[in-house]
Amino acid sequence: MHKALLIKASEYFANALTGPWTETQSGDCRLASENVQVFKLFLQWLYTGRIEALETGDLQEFLVEAWCCGERLQAREFRNVVISMLFENWAFDDPDCPEDFGIAELAYQKSLPKSALRLLVVDKFSTHAHENMLQDVTEDVSPALLADLTLRFLTGVARASKTCTIRTPQRKRLRYDVCQRYHEHDNHFECSEQAIEASFCIHEPGHDIITRFAPFEVYSAFYAPVPR
Repeated sequence: MHKALLIKASEYFANALTGPWTETQSGDCRLASENVQVFKLFLQWLYTGRIEALETGDLQEFLVEAWCCGERLQAREFRNVVISMLFENWAFDDPDCPEDFGIAELAYQKSLPKSALRLLVVDKFSTHAHENMLQDVTEDVSPALLADLTLRFLTGVARASKTCTIRTPQRKRLRYDVCQRYHEHDNHFECSEQAIEASFCIHEPGHDIITRFAPFEVYSAFYAPVPR
């Protein structure tokens, strides 16, 4: 691996390979806790600027693992690409399908509080909420996840009460401006449409066609950004 690329893309490697450490002298960084396949994905992005052709049985779990790897490596741009992919995968989920709290738990176990990944999880599960959603899973859901979901639900109830807005119950889809809501930017410069469109494509197992998604293009023209 090229040292200059690692230093540019990751604050973790920048600190490890330029400071007064053993790694700086040897050029050898050991990441024993990282998933090999996930790190290969990071390397693909590092050398090509893209993520594509994901051959994995559980795409959502793999992308959550990849985002958390990017958080540990402090690789901001890599995280932005991965969370765009995860959003697109979740945005078109069938709202009537049961929620998989296992993926939410994984995200909360491996990410830091107040992270963009946790925000996306809460957005997804609150958007697809229904009255029986937590009936059989409360013992398996972490207190942090339950607290964040409860806060979101109570905030929604308070806003509805304040505005006296009564809406016909309906299942909604996950719709946000991905760049403004989930991406992290240096010096507040947001991603360009071209950069997001060119950053990834998703290849799900069993499909012969690689489909490119452009979340910023799809959503920003129709939906105003929602404040955090």
